[in-house]
Amino acid sequence: MQIKGNTRILVIAIILLVIAVSFFMSGFSDTTGAFKLEARSPDFVITDVEVVESEFNVVLLNDGTSTNKVVIMDFFERTAGTEDEWKQIGNYYFSAGIREEKTEEFTQEWVQTVFGEREIKVVVDPYNKIREGNEDNNEYIFTFDVQTLNPDLHATDIKLNGDLLTATITNSGSATEASFKVKLYTVKDGVQTVVGEDIIEGLGAEASANAQSPLASLDGADTLGISIDIDRQVPEQNEDNNIFEKVLE
Repeated sequence: MQIKGNTRILVIAIILLVIAVSFFMSGFSDTTGAFKLEARSPDFVITDVEVVESEFNVVLLNDGTSTNKVVIMDFFERTAGTEDEWKQIGNYYFSAGIREEKTEEFTQEWVQTVFGEREIKVVVDPYNKIREGNEDNNEYIFTFDVQTLNPDLHATDIKLNGDLLTATITNSGSATEASFKVKLYTVKDGVQTVVGEDIIEGLGAEASANAQSPLASLDGADTLGISIDIDRQVPEQNEDNNIFEKVLE
């Protein structure tokens, strides 16, 4: 009876040993025999990046296990064919992590400010905050020939015509079909008073349009002003010239 009991224990031990060895061997590459961690770690792979107008369309695959950590992606550009420093042009976050074997598709705005061949680099987990099965496939680099620049909206004049406050808006960049909202206002002793808002239904390249709002009286105002694209609907070359003010004489 004791022999049978020992035999049963031995059989169970062999079975457990086979299971353990099989699990351990599953972590080896079939071709190199080198141990790898892909089976038990996330593995982020940027499978495609496409430029559509002023946006990147990005496809990201987690070819490993799930993670609930924040996954960061950074975007860079520089002049193609040079060793210039990379300029960061954007970032994107997956705040809830990415599930196992999950493909994520998203868009990232790209404000194009320079003509010609641009080298683009997209990096996932740039600060190596997440341990991956393969850390060597986190970059995607390609070149893109910029033929047109983003719109650039700015005001060239604002004045009171009768009882209408009128501002002239010019687009010095490429055309935009997107509608954008503007705010017209007056300033008296440093205090801004909103006169009204207007909507411009898109604006062609090198084209101008008028934004207007009724204004019965200046009421002692010393400055007229306009703020363009107040809801940030249009990605522009320059976002710092969207406010225009004119001091009254």
